[in-house]
Amino acid sequence: MIELTRGQLVCLASQPCTALVRFDDRAPHRIWLEMMEDYAPNRLRVVDGELFGKELAGARRLAIEVTVFQEGAPQFLFDLAGLKEAVAAQMP
Repeated sequence: MIELTRGQLVCLASQPCTALVRFDDRAPHRIWLEMMEDYAPNRLRVVDGELFGKELAGARRLAIEVTVFQEGAPQFLFDLAGLKEAVAAQMP
C-alpha cells in the first residue's frame, strides 16, 4: 500500500493507475496500483503485491514516482536497510 499523509494520489476507481519504481541500481519499471475499498484519495494498493514484496525483500533502496494531485510526480526515496530482519522478527 502507498499512503500519503498530505496530498491526494491521482487514480480513478474504475481503472488502475501506475507508479514508476526502482529497486537499488536496477532498471526502473512500472507497477499497477488501484484504489482501496474505502476510496480514500491518499491510499493506493499495489495490484501485484506478492511480486512487489519479493522485489522489496531483496533490495537495499527503493524509489517510487507516483502522481500526486497538483504536485506532479514527485520521487519518494526509501532506505530499506534492516527491513528483511524486521519482517522476519514479526513472523511466527
